[in-house]
Amino acid sequence: MPLYTCSVEECGNPGVRGASCKLCIRHLCDQHLSQAFHRCPDWEREEVAWKAENERARRQEVERLLSQLNVDALKARASALRGGVPCRIPILSYNKATISEIMGGTNYHIPIEFADGGRWLCRIRRNNITMPPSELQNHRIRNEFATLQFLASTRVPVPRVFDFGVHTPNNVVGVPYILMERLNGRPFTWAELRPFQRTKILQQFADVYIELSKHPFPSIGCLLPSISSSWKVGPIVFETHADTNPYGRLLLPGPFTTSTQYRRDIVQRHLELIRSHQTNPKRRLDSYLMHLFLLESFPAIANYESSTDGNFYLRHMDDKGDHILIDEDMNIVGIIDWEWAQTCPKAEAFSSTLCIISTPDYNEGNNALGVEELQFADILQSKGALELAGYVRSSRLAHRLTQCIGSDMDDKASFSRAFKGLRQALNGATESSQSWPSWKRYALKKYENDQYLQEIVKSQADADAASQDTYDPRGTATSLNLG
Repeated sequence: MPLYTCSVEECGNPGVRGASCKLCIRHLCDQHLSQAFHRCPDWEREEVAWKAENERARRQEVERLLSQLNVDALKARASALRGGVPCRIPILSYNKATISEIMGGTNYHIPIEFADGGRWLCRIRRNNITMPPSELQNHRIRNEFATLQFLASTRVPVPRVFDFGVHTPNNVVGVPYILMERLNGRPFTWAELRPFQRTKILQQFADVYIELSKHPFPSIGCLLPSISSSWKVGPIVFETHADTNPYGRLLLPGPFTTSTQYRRDIVQRHLELIRSHQTNPKRRLDSYLMHLFLLESFPAIANYESSTDGNFYLRHMDDKGDHILIDEDMNIVGIIDWEWAQTCPKAEAFSSTLCIISTPDYNEGNNALGVEELQFADILQSKGALELAGYVRSSRLAHRLTQCIGSDMDDKASFSRAFKGLRQALNGATESSQSWPSWKRYALKKYENDQYLQEIVKSQADADAASQDTYDPRGTATSLNLG
């Protein structure tokens, strides 16, 4: 069953993941996403109109959220958790000039100040049409809370957490939330740092890797609160991997006890999403072929992800750089935003952090490590973490798997370069030299007995494709653009 259903009256088709429109507040199927049906401004073609509509939608979202929030109940809860110390919350209202300081892509933050000088944050999940269903949001809140509880028992610097609430009728605060410590730090932009500042941060981040390597887990999944202990490994709570059964019950993958189980289940889930028209229609055929390729690549992936201890380790999973808070002396004061965190195979968990990747080279399909990645590996090695240094030096396959599994890239050039990088990481530079049209022609022949492939080929046939770039597995007049 689809996670979303198209909001257009009497449609009933599956909604496309990641394509819900917050301007008209609708889930849309692949048919009703087309310009013939969906008339909301497009941010690339109609930037001015889109910005105006986006601002209107954002204001309405925040005003709706604040109307649902019971500020008195929130203050009472925070005060009770600090032994009755009174607290204050500033007057809350929408302010276009400052909204970006307190609201990110998925969360809205409310400062709480106590009479004794203590400072907390109330982290509230945003609530618009692009957010996951309530049941899945509840899982994500529990995951972030349990993850931060676990990390508080380690030497990884994170904010302390005190309480959480989910979508339930007895949540007196009125909205899902996490109460946590407010850290005295600021995010940074890696590109703006001087070399000695980068080195200092890498030295500290190496210590984080080493600390996380001391805490193995028995399976792959996301941490959840447990009655018997602070946490347990539960299913993976990403929207891209979620589904529902015929009764509307949420289905989540995992936990998994092997890397092969993990990868196979996720890839097969995405193949089914493509078959059921729940993915971006612009590159459905390309994505389908890529996931068929991934299915047959499991022996190589399993070999890469095998480890001597057979355990799994925690990774942040959204490590773009803004998750690290520093002080004026470049000391890391905290690592935040753990809502996507999960345990993974060791090679994935300790691949280089995304914020130090040379993005232009990587986006061109180049798998060579950048200067900072090599430096990071050297730092780990100098600290005696030779195995972790090795994982950093062999990071690219982990990065390409994360980028390509479940990929919905609708840009032709970006897709072909990413897939080139994946093939090179798996099978070496020789195979990656094959052009995308050439590989696509080969793959269409190789997988021609796949029933759904024939259906998708028909739906994406392009009569204007050049004859040398076409292939019809049935030998009919149907032509297909292989670009």
